[in-house]
Amino acid sequence: METLLEILKNMLSFGDISKVVKSRRIDMIEGLETVANLNIPKDLSSQEANEYLQDACARFDVKCPPPQTTTRLLDKLVGLFLEETCVNPTFIINHPEIISPLAKWHRLKPCLTKHFELFVNKHKGSKEG
Repeated sequence: METLLEILKNMLSFGDISKVVKSRRIDMIEGLETVANLNIPKDLSSQEANEYLQDACARFDVKCPPPQTTTRLLDKLVGLFLEETCVNPTFIINHPEIISPLAKWHRLKPCLTKHFELFVNKHKGSKEG
C-alpha cells in the first residue's frame, strides 16, 4: 500500500500533497459499525448477515433495488455512512472478501482483503488491492 501512496503522491495535484500520505484511513466494516451504530455479523456470507443488512437499509431508508445481495447492501450503506464523509483525501481500507473476492487476502484479519479505495470530495479517486 505504501508504494501506491508514493505513486498517488506523484500523480495527484493537491496544493499540499502530503495530505494524501497522511490522509485518514477508515476500516470499512469497523467504520460502518461505528458511524451507523451497527453490529454486522462476522460471517458476511451468511443469510443472517444479509437479513441484518436488509433491516439496516430499511431502518435508514437506504434504497437497494433487487437483487439485495450482501455485497450490494454493504455498498449502499458504505456509500451513505462512509463515502459521504470523505471530503479530504480518505482511504477506505480492508474491504471484505465478499466485496473484493479477487483482492489479496489480509493476513491479520480473516475474511478481509488488502483492497482499498481513495476518496476525495466524496468521489472515488483510486482503488488498489
